[in-house]
Amino acid sequence: MKAFAYLAELALALLFLPAVRALRLLGWRPARASIVGWWGSETIGDIAILGQLLTECRAIAATAPLDVVSFDARVTRATLRMLGYRDVRCLPLGVLSAWALVASRCIIVGGGPLMESPSMRFWAWRHRLVRAAGGRVLLYANGIGPVRSAGGAETIVSILHNASHVVLRDSTSVAWSAVHAKRTDAVLSFDPAFDFVRTLHTPGLTRRRQLALALRSPSVPYLDGVEEGLATEQFLEVLAAALNHISATTDLRFVGLVMHDGSDDAAMYARLRRKLSDPARLHVPENQDVTAIVRLLESSQAALTVRFHAMIFALATDTPFVAIDYARPQGKVTAAAIDVRCGDAVLAWDTVTESALRMGLQRALDAGGASSRDVSAASSARRAVLGAALA
Repeated sequence: MKAFAYLAELALALLFLPAVRALRLLGWRPARASIVGWWGSETIGDIAILGQLLTECRAIAATAPLDVVSFDARVTRATLRMLGYRDVRCLPLGVLSAWALVASRCIIVGGGPLMESPSMRFWAWRHRLVRAAGGRVLLYANGIGPVRSAGGAETIVSILHNASHVVLRDSTSVAWSAVHAKRTDAVLSFDPAFDFVRTLHTPGLTRRRQLALALRSPSVPYLDGVEEGLATEQFLEVLAAALNHISATTDLRFVGLVMHDGSDDAAMYARLRRKLSDPARLHVPENQDVTAIVRLLESSQAALTVRFHAMIFALATDTPFVAIDYARPQGKVTAAAIDVRCGDAVLAWDTVTESALRMGLQRALDAGGASSRDVSAASSARRAVLGAALA
């Protein structure tokens, strides 16, 4: 269904293209900016990215009209209401989104990965149409990978070539862009969710004897042949053993973070609870939003993060953490951690041992807080590119 909607959008945009080109030749200059990407199935991390992007757009071009294109407008309209941006239009895939593609001043690909996915082919065609119509394309702090095939790499190279402005969220992605797409002008940023969370963070809160958990089972494209079900079960066994060992000698509470209602986060906690020697120690609060996740992290002594953006949230709340990288051989978790000099806090999903995980968690719990990470230079560089794209 999504593929059909993308095809219909592209066909309509192609029909609109001659009229838009004629209008531009007559001197028309569009004012709108349209945000595209993975919207319609957003996680808590995606919501934080969108919140930061909208904040920066308003600071740079306060009067510019903004649209967000979504393949599930109901979900994204709720996100916009939660963020307080009721004046931002949410466009479903169709006539309005097709017009937005070719009739916007700038199309902003709002965060998330450029990866091995059927959606990338549609994104590449979108960007060609935007540039043919005279518009700009900004890649706003995207990552690159996983890329498993020559075809996938070719599509991502096309997306990079058709972008007028490129900002990438980690050094690994910048290097890939330079080598494969010859884009040596890509600007290095850090994930924008970090800055959004910093605006919500309350430093100095008393941390409880509590370990925050942010679990998920990885999606197949990240695993490179590792069998998902078996690897997930093995990881939960290792995690439960480590938690049981730690909790045998200390009064430690576990709190589960649910960062995507449409995924299996809650099911992962149910599976883990059955493996704990004291299941009552694990609590999973209901109705978690961005602010609730931030509060849970900043009140915890440490965190175990399997979700990528849970690690970003931990960094932004100065919460000591152990991160699990589920991409094989390495992915966005490791790339981001290395950029802020905490690569030693990352363990591999399918090879981690109980002793390594237990020792890592114990170090995080005993750390007494983490040093604040300064990514202001990278954030300023990102905002400068956004300003150029919106000018």
